[in-house]
Amino acid sequence: MFILLSFMRLLSRLVLLLFFPVVSFAGIADNPLLGIKSSAMGGTITSIGFDGSAAFYNPATMTFLKKNYLNLGLNYNSPKTLFLMNTGEKYYSSKSGLLPISLYGVYKFTDKVDLGLAINNPFQNNISWDKNWAGKYICISNKTNVQNIQPAISYRVNNKFSVGGGLMFAFYHHQVSRALNYENASGDVIMNYELKGTALGLNLGLNYNDKKWHFGFALRSGLNYKNAKGEATLENAPSSLLANGVLPSSNSEVTANIKLPSVVSLGAAYELDQNWLVTMDMNIYNWANIDSLEIKVSNYQQYNFSINQDLAGSYAIRFGARYNYSKKLILRGGFAFDLAPVLNTYVHPAYPEYNKFIYTCGASYHLKKSFSVDAFVGYSDIKERKETKNINNFNGTYKANAFIGGIGLNYEF
Repeated sequence: MFILLSFMRLLSRLVLLLFFPVVSFAGIADNPLLGIKSSAMGGTITSIGFDGSAAFYNPATMTFLKKNYLNLGLNYNSPKTLFLMNTGEKYYSSKSGLLPISLYGVYKFTDKVDLGLAINNPFQNNISWDKNWAGKYICISNKTNVQNIQPAISYRVNNKFSVGGGLMFAFYHHQVSRALNYENASGDVIMNYELKGTALGLNLGLNYNDKKWHFGFALRSGLNYKNAKGEATLENAPSSLLANGVLPSSNSEVTANIKLPSVVSLGAAYELDQNWLVTMDMNIYNWANIDSLEIKVSNYQQYNFSINQDLAGSYAIRFGARYNYSKKLILRGGFAFDLAPVLNTYVHPAYPEYNKFIYTCGASYHLKKSFSVDAFVGYSDIKERKETKNINNFNGTYKANAFIGGIGLNYEF
């Protein structure tokens, strides 16, 4: 009981010291921009903790950290998508950069017990198309955000092995819009759907260290948002269609059952010498049982918003390296391949997922006293996808690329 009360006091102090991060709307995917140091190394961190972000990536690694940490990070992701129709027309998505904010903390409660806090956005999506583009009846915009608040605890069994876990409080917010097959002098009738929901999940980890070798295992459970609720609103709705009941005359209730996948991570790291560290991670995403999303409009089923996708389990393989250039400057680099969960024959304009090759580099610089700054930049080489099974025969080729980056501030004590 004493440990629990102390842990709750610590969490409240961490939140008050910094701030509760603004919800940022960022195809829905596991968000790799969750820690500046790990992002600079291609996302590799499962086997060895670098700072407070260990509370999320693998809670078991917290207990092998040598200090207490507070970490604040701001990331940027600027994806740009081109859709080339089979008939030759080209359409570009609107600029919709993602700005996920992360907050992490780790506190050494005893020699063997560490307490942690993670606040971040593990799943995000943000894509918008012009209101008059050819796919407007399928999707104009789609924004999804999962805001995660996760306390964590780790226990060092001995000098080599530790276990850890955390409870995820995940808040879901989804906004999507599309044009209906009606119009007036102001333009197409547009229906906007908005949903909110909450879910609980577990984040569990194991960590083993033997001289220069480090191994890690982490499992994040799937998130199940049962009966997520919201409302549907209309733009440019003709009064005649509202009066005769063709369109809903007021905000209509919308509901959906939404599932997000579990993630299994395996990692290994090896210290070549006192300056060099090389790392490797593999993330496995269980999308296989998540094939569709349907937002149901109460009493107006003809306006339900549906995305039926052929999803399969996917994975990402990541490699990273760290070099201690001096006492103040640390250099990092990494590479990753991320396999899209959508099968080759199907892509939806709300979630245009792709296979990605990701290249990253970054550095940390120690300032005076206990402060340091992290930064990284990267590029996603996104492979094109051809769509042959979409509704309304809306087929074509998607192409995209993205520049990513981030900066963080750290305090060690």
